[in-house]
Amino acid sequence: MFDPAKRRGIRVAVLWENRTGQPLRDVTLRLEYKQAKNRAIRTADQQFSDLPAKGRWTNFDLSGGEYEDTVHIAAWRISVLSGSRVLGSKHSVMWSIK
Repeated sequence: MFDPAKRRGIRVAVLWENRTGQPLRDVTLRLEYKQAKNRAIRTADQQFSDLPAKGRWTNFDLSGGEYEDTVHIAAWRISVLSGSRVLGSKHSVMWSIK
């Protein structure tokens, strides 16, 4: 039977771009977000082995228990990493407020 509660969730869509003009290898797109309920910080990563020099959309789907724990995102930061090196990062205004 269809259970709507199990289908609830949050989709965070990120439009990002490789502006180097060169393909990138072994890149991680990281979403960090603060929960509205308890201000805990959670992290979600997506790995990409080869990226062409262009933009792309990537979705982070938070559902099930992860959604139930979060429900509302109070602040976020998105980072593009290559190994331990940060290639780029953006964050919401609320991210920097302590």
